[in-house]
Amino acid sequence: MTRLLIAIWLASFWAVGACQAAPRRVALVVGASNYAHAATLAHTLDDARGVATALEHLGFEVDLVLDPDRAGLEGAVRRLGKRALGAEASLFYYSGHALEAGGANWIVPVGADVTSDLDLRFETLDLGAVLEQTKGSAQVSLVFLDACRDDPFKIRLTTTRDLTRGGLAQVNAAVGTYIAFATAPGMVAQDGSGVHSPFTGALLKHIETPGIEVRTLLSMVRRDVREATNGVQIPWDVSSLEGEFYFKPAKPDAISDQVAKTLQTPAPQIDADALFWDSVRNSKNPADINAYLAKFPNGVFAELARNRLAELRATPTVAPAAPLNAALAAALAISSPKETQKSHEELAASYSGAPSHKAIASYLPTGGTFRVTGRISGDEAEEDALEACQIYFGGPCALLAVDEAVREANGGSFPSLDMMRVRYVGIYDPSHIPSVKLALRQRSDVANYWQAPSPKAMAYHPAGNLFVVSAAPTQNAAEQRALADCNSDPARNGRDGPCYLYAVNNDVVLARRSKEPITPAAGPSAPPWRPTPPPIPEAAKPPPFPESLAAQLDKILSALPATARDNITKTYVAAGQHKALAYNVQSSGSWRATAWPTPSEAEDAALEGCEAYFAGACGLIAVDESVLATTDGTSAIHSMPRNRYAGIFDPEQIPGIMPAIRHRADVQSYAAAAGAKAAAYHPWGQIYLVTRAHSQNSAEADALAACNGDPARKGQGGPCYLYASADQVVLPKRLRLPLTQPVEETPGPSAPPKPVAVAAPPPPVAPAMLPGGPFGAFKNRLSAQLGSIAPGAPRPTLEAGADAYIGRNDAHKALAASPGAPWIIAPSIGATTVPEAQILALERCQFLSGQPCTLVATDITIFSPPADGKWPLRDMARLAYAGDFDPWQVPFTPFSVRDRRDVSGYILAPVPKAAALDVAGNIFVISGSRSQKEAEQQALASCGPACYLYAAGAAVIFPQRLKQARAIGNSLADVLSYAWANAEGAKTAEGFGNGRLHKAIVFLPESGRVFSWPGLPTMDMAEQLTLEACQIMYNSPCVTLAVDNRLVTGDPAGEQRRRMPRVDYQGEYRSAMVPLFNTPPNDLASYAGLPEPKAMAVRPLGPRLKTATGRTLAEAEGQALAACNEADSPFPCFLYAANRKVILPQRRTEAEP
Repeated sequence: MTRLLIAIWLASFWAVGACQAAPRRVALVVGASNYAHAATLAHTLDDARGVATALEHLGFEVDLVLDPDRAGLEGAVRRLGKRALGAEASLFYYSGHALEAGGANWIVPVGADVTSDLDLRFETLDLGAVLEQTKGSAQVSLVFLDACRDDPFKIRLTTTRDLTRGGLAQVNAAVGTYIAFATAPGMVAQDGSGVHSPFTGALLKHIETPGIEVRTLLSMVRRDVREATNGVQIPWDVSSLEGEFYFKPAKPDAISDQVAKTLQTPAPQIDADALFWDSVRNSKNPADINAYLAKFPNGVFAELARNRLAELRATPTVAPAAPLNAALAAALAISSPKETQKSHEELAASYSGAPSHKAIASYLPTGGTFRVTGRISGDEAEEDALEACQIYFGGPCALLAVDEAVREANGGSFPSLDMMRVRYVGIYDPSHIPSVKLALRQRSDVANYWQAPSPKAMAYHPAGNLFVVSAAPTQNAAEQRALADCNSDPARNGRDGPCYLYAVNNDVVLARRSKEPITPAAGPSAPPWRPTPPPIPEAAKPPPFPESLAAQLDKILSALPATARDNITKTYVAAGQHKALAYNVQSSGSWRATAWPTPSEAEDAALEGCEAYFAGACGLIAVDESVLATTDGTSAIHSMPRNRYAGIFDPEQIPGIMPAIRHRADVQSYAAAAGAKAAAYHPWGQIYLVTRAHSQNSAEADALAACNGDPARKGQGGPCYLYASADQVVLPKRLRLPLTQPVEETPGPSAPPKPVAVAAPPPPVAPAMLPGGPFGAFKNRLSAQLGSIAPGAPRPTLEAGADAYIGRNDAHKALAASPGAPWIIAPSIGATTVPEAQILALERCQFLSGQPCTLVATDITIFSPPADGKWPLRDMARLAYAGDFDPWQVPFTPFSVRDRRDVSGYILAPVPKAAALDVAGNIFVISGSRSQKEAEQQALASCGPACYLYAAGAAVIFPQRLKQARAIGNSLADVLSYAWANAEGAKTAEGFGNGRLHKAIVFLPESGRVFSWPGLPTMDMAEQLTLEACQIMYNSPCVTLAVDNRLVTGDPAGEQRRRMPRVDYQGEYRSAMVPLFNTPPNDLASYAGLPEPKAMAVRPLGPRLKTATGRTLAEAEGQALAACNEADSPFPCFLYAANRKVILPQRRTEAEP
């Protein structure tokens, strides 16, 4: 089991594996210009080439793809996914046409010919596929899309699907992902008139600048693009990064080169003081003055330095208030021409005095304004102001100012922006709530609203307030009370207009702008609401969806009885989202797909399932609550590519299966499985896999049997089809029986009868129902076959094995035997499927015999030997598994045991812990014992005499075949090997032994991590500082393993942990209470004398301590963290103090907003 050894290398610090390869960065850069069926784009190829060159300068391995067709684009994206595995960063850049339809973003290759939105899945590439390829592969995943140009096919796309007229939809970023759009969601980007587009030109201007974090980079790009386009285009980003990313890290120190040189110059004390002060006295950088004060807090020029520092802080860095007031008043005169100049000036003065970050927006039709203040950033203030303004006034607003920057009118007016979150309609998601602060979004009742008990409702006010009611007597009561609580909010005291319903149960209804309950007082819960089209004359209103669907079914499926069509309508209307309904013309049949993640996935599933079931291409009738057929009752027929696919097995090519099945471990690993294997498929979206089978014929037969015998379907939905024979996909052949012929037995006087070939074995039967009864022909044949495998076995042994197998009444069963140990005949125990029965029997047999076994029978099928008479032996991998505990790696155990709570949750159980396993598939778990040895003893005692120790801590040790608890050693190497349950302890102990005195090594029991710190003045200090660093780093007290050459404990999992008082301290700042430093550095000694606002940050790995002052506490915290964090260190700094208050236990790695 791999364990992480974190060591410190800095001056006197010991390092393990200091020489490591530089982290990899990979990128795919795509430019699309010369479109066959859309307008050519002038700058996209130059954009792509420029970005590729810049990324190569920054250390990326770049794959540059120009003018790709769909196959080329998809292939490049797949290559990126493989290259991204284990990389520090992966990046996808695209410059070209893209569009949004059905809530998804589609990248358009140069050969795309899109005549309707139904073509999108086959002609373009879903951005989600790109994000899926890189999700979790690299530490950081970056996406830059200069692709929001005007929709190239909008004239032709006129179906009822949700299609925007330009721009892209907002995207949710997975953890570790950063996405940058050339413009805001729903808006159109410009191609520009220069060498590059406005977005890419700004990106190239800043991307190679040292020390710019990626989110700061986008802020700079956003500013440049706004200026270049007169505010028409505003780049947008979505981030779920959990740390910082720099394309080109800056040098760690922020002081000037001259000051750095002075710090390194030895001189007598008074000369050094004067020399240092002379080097910084005229500097305009506060960091230089702070550097002097840190080195000479009581120096000759200290008072002058503090005065100079105060002078620098007093220097205004933003425009004076008067120009801001005048500029904003001028902007208000344009946006609100009906108001007086005096009112403009008063409003501008009020805004000027409000706290940052702030923004003000205007609803141009009436001239009304709405402002927000006190936001974390200018970007957040801008977004919140536009959202709140749109909600308050009922229409998109224009941005007038953000902080002190007043927007310039373009052509005498300001552009209005339609905000996506205001129009959001769907399932409740806190991230979609508009114009609320992060603290409110994370409030318990808001964050957990989706799982609160119904009836429930949420009310919203544009001032950014939310009111939640759950578990109400009725749905109407929940809505009434939420609105009442909101409208009576004492903080507003009735000001700023009414509240609106935000959610009814888990459906977001804000776009409806309802100020009253939606659900009638005596009615049931309100159904999910969807936005309605603008009012139209009563005579022209379309009928309700059920009636529209029924009318189309009458036209399309007229051959069906009316009762059948009514049943199709009722069933589909009642089904859950997202859903789709397809039909087959030749058979007059229909096929529905329900409960899919997105409408497009439901659409594909319906068409693919329909084609697989009816053996012919199908058309769409409806997607969700939209009828798609035309007035003549026809719809375009689609032959689905995945139904026709006949290549090598690829999970992405399996038609009509849910993402959870496609990404299932056995599906993903099927192609790599060795031996005979097969897959069976049912149009309901089910796939059944058999690997390492006795023969290819048996693999195919077992897969089909498992599929046809699935109890969940109970025979409904028609037969199953062979999907793959070995690695070759054969679904287009529509085979309902094995493709590979069974191996014939060699005839002879002593040969047993041939088995009866069955495609699907019957359900389990009692022994008396077997052919010939338990002592009849079946037993004789089985005994004879066992004798041919193990000719040295006595006949009573063979008959006993046959009797034991016949007597089992499991849902499915299998029998395995060992040629080399003829007395070992092992049936499976507790299996519910054919493949599971075979695996359990082979594992039991191999464990008991010590060598691979062969399958003899499954259910009532007796296998025959190959033509050469040599039975195939199968080596079972799970018996040799020795990694971290994984329920799916436990041998002998049926699914029901692996799903048991103590087994599935073992890896998270408290230490000390252990697990024992017997050959019948019973596993016994012990956790939270007093010591590791006691946990192992208790697990074995619970299991019985025929048991083996399966896991010690998190490590699987089953291959060692231990029947008693492990012995504890008396050296550091022994203790580490005991704690980690492997042989890696010797190497770590040797590295620690070579470190300089005085030193300590400590241990975190939950994860097995160790932390070492050598080269300290005393043994006590070594132990104290190492325990402090470990507790800060991992937020948990640690255990001392050794100090110098003295072993402290032999069983660290059961040892008492030591909480370090200086790490837990939260009082007034005292230098003696700062952990990690018993010899205070200058920053620590001088912190008490620094003027407020001030902050201190520490890093346990280094160790490192930095202080800073600022105009605000947030600025001081940010500067302290920036100075503490080094680009070459993967470990974070934590804020230790804010002004005089110690805040280390809060574990903050970012400044307070």
